Amino acid sequence: MHAARLLAGALLAALTLGALLLPSPARAQSLTVDGADNPLAIRGTLDGETTAFSGNVRLIADVDVDELQLLASELTREGDPTTIIDRSNVSIPTGTTLRAGQPRDVRVTVANVRRPGTYTGELRFLLPDQPLTSAIAVPLQLQVDARPDVQPATPAMSLRLMRCGWFLDCALGRLLLHPTATLDTWPLQLDNRTDQTVVVTNTNLVLVGEGSGLALGPGEILISVPRELAPRSTQALTMTVARAQIAPDRYKGHVDVVVERGASPARVTLEIAVREGPFWALVAICAGVVIGRLVRGQQTPAVQLQFRQLERLNRARAQLGRVSDQELVRLYGASLLALERAIAAGQESEEAIAARIAQAEAVAEYLVSLDDIKQHLIRNNYTSLLERLQPAFQAAGKLAVQGQIEAANAKRQEIEDALVADSAMGEGDDALVHSRTSGSRLAEAAEPAEQRPRRFDWLAQLLAALTGSPVAGLHWRYWLLRPLLYLLLLGLLMLVGLQTLYVNNGVTFGAAGLFDYLGLILWGLSADVAQRTLQDLQPMRAGG
Repeated sequence: MHAARLLAGALLAALTLGALLLPSPARAQSLTVDGADNPLAIRGTLDGETTAFSGNVRLIADVDVDELQLLASELTREGDPTTIIDRSNVSIPTGTTLRAGQPRDVRVTVANVRRPGTYTGELRFLLPDQPLTSAIAVPLQLQVDARPDVQPATPAMSLRLMRCGWFLDCALGRLLLHPTATLDTWPLQLDNRTDQTVVVTNTNLVLVGEGSGLALGPGEILISVPRELAPRSTQALTMTVARAQIAPDRYKGHVDVVVERGASPARVTLEIAVREGPFWALVAICAGVVIGRLVRGQQTPAVQLQFRQLERLNRARAQLGRVSDQELVRLYGASLLALERAIAAGQESEEAIAARIAQAEAVAEYLVSLDDIKQHLIRNNYTSLLERLQPAFQAAGKLAVQGQIEAANAKRQEIEDALVADSAMGEGDDALVHSRTSGSRLAEAAEPAEQRPRRFDWLAQLLAALTGSPVAGLHWRYWLLRPLLYLLLLGLLMLVGLQTLYVNNGVTFGAAGLFDYLGLILWGLSADVAQRTLQDLQPMRAGG
């Protein structure tokens, strides 16, 4: 029994000694990856020069590592399995070391990338003397974008716009100008030539007026853009123009569309010419044409004749200042006013007006001669005789003004006889001689003017019969056709001027303010289209 115990103790001691003398097994080495880098995402942009893209993965080893090993798989392009990046193009720096317990960023580089897209693969990191099955796997995702190639479909735009503030002005603009002159929205076409979606980040507008130096901003032109441009597509930006808020001028500049990761913005050269509405331009032309017609109208033979007739009439009216009887002055003034209206109307023949003016002159001289006799009697103190003859003086003057020439001369003769009988005046007195002379002239002026016979009446009648138009049609042509023809030619002149100075050459009409309108007025003044036609359409003379 005791021997058995000794044997067991010896065996236990031997086992213990053997355990101490035998080598202990190797402890397993481990490698961990930072969760933020698992999977590892690398992103880059193909710019025509760069073909290699890198990213960092953070690793931690529990032992010192003299050289980290990388085993990479091929990278396959999503959506296109035939496009791959060979594993030989995936690498880490040679001689990468790790210190136990210390994290380190290891740079992973993918080279020889030729096409944009998303590539996926796997990275396996291995410690020295570590079996392959123990390698740590990190998924790799490589996102390669192409540099955005966005170009304007129309590199340059030129807009011809019109600003108008009320219905008639805008309606005339739509009638005279191209429909685009009143458009408020315009498309700016952008062509995305890349194979991926492009993000638009901003737009910059630079537009400055040539004449005013004013810069347009978002208050006048607002550009709304899509957030993204689809791959290989053409999409439009919407440019809204507040025409009513833009002063007339020619604005030049550009619009830059900035895209994410773009080398340079897509630039659209822009020119905007803004003009005023045509209403006041039309009014200016009309005013110029009408003023021109009025000026030219003063030079026609008919108007010149009226001027001469009015001059004679005014000379006769001036003699009223020498007549003391205000009742006669009032009656005679009313008669002269009626004659002046007849001259202005131009309805009577030249001979008839001349006869009436001659009679008015004779009446004026007649009234002056009677007043001279009165003044003679006053100067020579024949007061009682003047009072006795006063009714005869008034009757003679009224009869002359009323055109009763014979009766007026009879009264005058009574007055002269009474003066001679009372020895108030002699046969040779100037006043008496003047009275007799004025009476003779008054009698001559009262004789009817000789009417010249109408020549070629037979020809007018023959033409009227052949054409089926009565002679009375001449009055219709004067009163209706002549004004219509005038209005027609006036309208044509206005349209020609508007087309020349406003539509064709007035893309910035209104920018120069009053001077633009003065140009239209001067055009109207100088316009003489069909002027002679209008001047030749004179009224028919009543006498032939």
